Amino acid sequence: MSISENIQDQLSVFKDFEKQLNSQLKYVKQKKQGINELINKSATFDEYIIELITKLITLKEKEIYKPFLYKESHTIKYNRNTKAEDYYIGISSDWNLVNFIRDENSSLIDFFDNKQGYEILYKKTDILQIDGNNESKIVDYYNYDKDRLNNKTITFRFLLKKFNISKLDTCMTSVYDFEDFDYVQDFITYLFELQYMNNGKKLTYDEMNYAFNNYISLSQKKDKIIH
Repeated sequence: MSISENIQDQLSVFKDFEKQLNSQLKYVKQKKQGINELINKSATFDEYIIELITKLITLKEKEIYKPFLYKESHTIKYNRNTKAEDYYIGISSDWNLVNFIRDENSSLIDFFDNKQGYEILYKKTDILQIDGNNESKIVDYYNYDKDRLNNKTITFRFLLKKFNISKLDTCMTSVYDFEDFDYVQDFITYLFELQYMNNGKKLTYDEMNYAFNNYISLSQKKDKIIH
């Protein structure tokens, strides 16, 4: 065999090897993309999770916590007689909520900065044909309605960071990530794993309640073993 023929044989071997590697790389990328999509689907929850998180904090802290609605209103620039009222969902102890509402000089910014309450999720915007001062205030307790058509989906930054993925454009990210409540992050992770095992399908209202009760039961058993 001549040197030229030998070179051609070597090139042919490496080209075949390159094709195999490219084929394997394509397969790996497809698998990785599939897992990322499944993680993303599994990391999104119906907003009912806010009710369950509030219930969990109440049990753990032995103090009544409640979700609440607050609004931030502002005049629309192009029409001073039109006001936008943006509504959000937050969580706080009932004690802090009552004291905040009673105090006419209370500031919602300070309320959140001092962690007397926690910002969670944007809910909706109402456009009103009125004039007046812009304001930010707590307006009511929040009550979940499972039959409401405009319920939001929510995800949490700590879950996305754990797997280094980006959130879906159609999903809201919680403003507060519950970094002060390790057991809340643990509960959210528990729900995520259930959804992941179910191929990313979101837990229904009844399934989330069942999962919550099961999580509490498992937590109590774990606490008994530790103590």
